Amino acid sequence: MNKPSRCFIAIEISSKVRAELTGLQDQLKAAQADISWARPKQIHLTLKFMAKVHRRNMDKLMTALPETLKDYPSFTMEISGIGAFPSVDRPRVIWTGINQGKTELSALVERIEQGLGQVGIKKESKPFAAHLTLGRVRSLKNFHALQKKIKEAESFSPLSQEVDSVTLFQSILTPQGPIHNSLLRVKLQKAS
Repeated sequence: MNKPSRCFIAIEISSKVRAELTGLQDQLKAAQADISWARPKQIHLTLKFMAKVHRRNMDKLMTALPETLKDYPSFTMEISGIGAFPSVDRPRVIWTGINQGKTELSALVERIEQGLGQVGIKKESKPFAAHLTLGRVRSLKNFHALQKKIKEAESFSPLSQEVDSVTLFQSILTPQGPIHNSLLRVKLQKAS
């Protein structure tokens, strides 16, 4: 029997923005904290995560996503700010946020949830929080140095990116970290 796939729908980050985020990670690395840093090539903005997509649902998903987004307009998002989940005082995930484009992203997520719900894919239980994961904290080693570096980096110059497509990825877990395979890229409608 085939094992279900871990999949997610995301916005890919441009190479220009990725290079800037790599520089931001480098600033934070100076704290020498115990963090598993996101590989630059894998930094993305997750719109929907699906832990188990069975083979019978994969074809439905691959058909429903383009249909759901066929007339969705492209837009610009601005990446700015830095923080941690659940908080900078108890960091587990280091992230950078979205300033401009939040409303459009939330509407996009709602459209995806509705469209995929019609083919039996469960709606996300947690509210959507637009962010890009930079790293995951493994321990409290050099915790205060990390907090200081986060505060220093809070006001980095905003990064702008056109959101003109959405990608469905399969995530394969390996001992070296996850491998993300692009399964389908759906172009959004050019804004006029």
